[in-house]
This record gives sequence, C-alpha cells and structure tokens, in this order.
Amino acid sequence: MPRGWRKRTPAEKKWVSIDGDDRPHSDSLRVSSQSVLDILNEAVWAPNDGLREPWRFIYVTRNETVSKLGTSYGDISLAFLLVVAKEENDLHKQAEDYAAVCCLIQNFQLLAKSQPWHVRRMIPEWIYDRERCKPFGIRPQERIVAVLELGGNDRYSNSASTSPMLNITHL
Repeated sequence: MPRGWRKRTPAEKKWVSIDGDDRPHSDSLRVSSQSVLDILNEAVWAPNDGLREPWRFIYVTRNETVSKLGTSYGDISLAFLLVVAKEENDLHKQAEDYAAVCCLIQNFQLLAKSQPWHVRRMIPEWIYDRERCKPFGIRPQERIVAVLELGGNDRYSNSASTSPMLNITHL
C-alpha cells in the first residue's frame, strides 16, 4: 500500500455518493458525507450470518437528484441515505440478510441520536418500482430496504424530550 494511503473502512467499501460532496448543503443543514460515514462505520457491526454484509449505501444530495425521491413534504435541502440489500435466490438467506440490514438501520438511528441532525426512516412506494430505482444505480439483484432522511431542522428531533408521554392507568 503506497505511503499516505489508508485502508478503506467497512462502510466506505459499500458507499456511493450521488451528486454529493463533503460540504454542508445549507446553513440549517449540517450533514456531511463524512459524518454519515463515521456513524455507518459503527452501525455496520450489525449481526449478519456468515459475515455476508449484504448492504450497500447510496448517499443522495443536490436538489435535482433529491427531487426524484419524492419526499413527503417537498424539502429538497435534505440529504438522504438509501440503504440497499442484496436479493439472494435462497429465501432463507434473503430473510437473514433483510434482518441484518434492519439491524444496521436501527444501529444507525440510535447512533445518530448523538448528532445535531435528525434521521427519519421512510419506505416510500417508489422503492418497489425498478424503473424509478434505476437513476440511483440499483443493480438487478438488489432492492432498497429503506430511505433515511437526514436533516438539520428539528421537525423530527433526536432529543429525548420529544418522546411521547406515557400514561398508565391502574384499574
């Protein structure tokens, strides 16, 4: 390995950035690809059988590309992380891989709570349409498991103060 080069981290090996860069995307949004990668490098310690690591990540920024995602409220200043899973022919392996990817997503959401930006998991209808997935480089034996919306506002804050009140009634 040449001097000055470093080994790629587990998340970097499975990382694609579409129209992205490392700069913040607006004054209110402080999500850089590096901060997402840092969290992913911890989140990839999800349990997966045979160490298959059946996931891939597509980081999406920039207005033209984000507008293809069809966000629920039209805020195209956000960044998105598409979490992609391999589709195995063996249904048992496919179920295990899906569970591993869901664990990874949960790890990411828990780790992101320490960040000043929110994470919202979405499963939009368009992820089941192969034609709409093509612009994001989804391969034939892959599927999008979830779209993670990464933003800087507190619409979906990560703070503990936003948890719902628990009302217990004794009979």
